[in-house]
Amino acid sequence: MKASIFLLFVAVTGCTADDVDNFLRYYAMPIAAAAYSDTPNICFQSIANDVNSNIQIFGQDTFECDSLDDTCSGYTAFDPTNQFIIVSFRGTNKFFQLVDEGWDYNDFEPLIGGNVAEYFYNGFTDIWNHGMKNDFYTLKNKYPSYDILIVGHSLGGAMASIAAATIVSTGVVPASKVYLYTFGQPRTGNGDYATAFNALGMSAYRVVHNRDMVAHLPPMILYDYYHHAEEIWYENDMAVGDPYFICNPYDGEDSDCSDSLTFTTSIDDHKHYFGLEVSNFGSNGCSNDGSKALKPAKTLSRPYRLQKMNKEKLAKKILNIKKQSRLHKNKILH
Repeated sequence: MKASIFLLFVAVTGCTADDVDNFLRYYAMPIAAAAYSDTPNICFQSIANDVNSNIQIFGQDTFECDSLDDTCSGYTAFDPTNQFIIVSFRGTNKFFQLVDEGWDYNDFEPLIGGNVAEYFYNGFTDIWNHGMKNDFYTLKNKYPSYDILIVGHSLGGAMASIAAATIVSTGVVPASKVYLYTFGQPRTGNGDYATAFNALGMSAYRVVHNRDMVAHLPPMILYDYYHHAEEIWYENDMAVGDPYFICNPYDGEDSDCSDSLTFTTSIDDHKHYFGLEVSNFGSNGCSNDGSKALKPAKTLSRPYRLQKMNKEKLAKKILNIKKQSRLHKNKILH
């Protein structure tokens, strides 16, 4: 099932496995990681991949979001080369914030015909209304032809999901112009939210690293939570060249993907994506030297390094991903 879905994706979109992996590894993940930095612009100055140097930070907003004085944060930016307006949300910044998130799993807020976790919703609205919304509208009015790229890791993935749903459902931007990529996103809302989200028709992908624990929280058996589509699952260390599965485009809880695992209890898999500890990578200015590398279960032939890629080559791949993702979504919705 997993292999057939991947082959269908390749056949419909025309994207190769390398195209998708390169986009996630060298573009979307660093943009998500940059949200962990107090100065995201430094991130893009230091990334070895030159295509990211065209990204210009527009604004950053940080707000207290729970009873433990934890903060939620995000930034807006724009990329003239790839014609994206970027919205990125920071993930959990310490262990106790994960615990505090758990206290709120029974509390919901209504959104697009379903319900989302109150903690995630409040975190998003605090940042959005604190200044991010105004920054987003300013960029949208200045660059009306640009597409919208929304990203986040961990808690940031949940807020990114809510941001995408809000922007599309309110008619601010049509679904065809919105791209959501999250990494280690927890279940954000209930089954009705997942169904309504899928029906919006945007290009939305949740990347899951092997046994990432947070991607399976809150547990479905205890709460009425359900993932929206579409999962991209790496059942490995996410080293360069490792395979991945593009899962069911209709159902976010594909039993042939990460839901097939009996035990999904890895904190390391949650913290590490593409061989890098996401929060450290971002907070250290997206410098490979400043990030703690993943200690793989098996010995790799060589240590993971963020590899430099020809700027024009990757830019073309990004534009191809944008174009073909639209075709993929149109195909499955009609």
